[in-house]
Amino acid sequence: MEPLKRICRDVVDVFQGKKPAVHRYWDDKNVKHIDILSCEDSPTQGIVSYATLGLSQIDFGWTSQQKSLRTELIGTCCSETTYFPQILSAAAFEIMNSGAGVPGAVLRNIISLYVPETTTPHLFLTMPSMWQKELLPISFDDIMVDFLMVVPISDTEWRFLNQQGEEALESLLEEKQVHIHDFFRKPIC
Repeated sequence: MEPLKRICRDVVDVFQGKKPAVHRYWDDKNVKHIDILSCEDSPTQGIVSYATLGLSQIDFGWTSQQKSLRTELIGTCCSETTYFPQILSAAAFEIMNSGAGVPGAVLRNIISLYVPETTTPHLFLTMPSMWQKELLPISFDDIMVDFLMVVPISDTEWRFLNQQGEEALESLLEEKQVHIHDFFRKPIC
């Protein structure tokens, strides 16, 4: 099975949402593209789960288990939020350009490109944890594809991450039961 089809199938299986759909997004110069998968009512009603399809085609030189390690991004937002696919595609293009797609990385000011008044302008990259099923890495002959969840964070949360580390931020987000789907939420620190 072609890698992107397998990735799509596995992600849809984990999302368990309604109406899976894939749309293509282009960068500002119409040179690079990324496909974005969406599933409605995932992980719960009123939330849409999204995943990139195609970021894993790029080799950044990372390895895992003697295979080329590749990544795809996943994230969620409220169903009324129509601009999240553009945010996720902008994050993918940033990673394509910078190679910054590793756990703990922050893509600065990605959300504020589309939502200038947001309280959470940055995307924190972390391991997925929102769905009932675990999204496991997918192994192919010569590559391994893993997933990073994008979590919107504020300026103060970004500073906290830089001072205390990613584990501390993840713990605080979980402890405060932050609604990461809300781009206008109050910062937790």
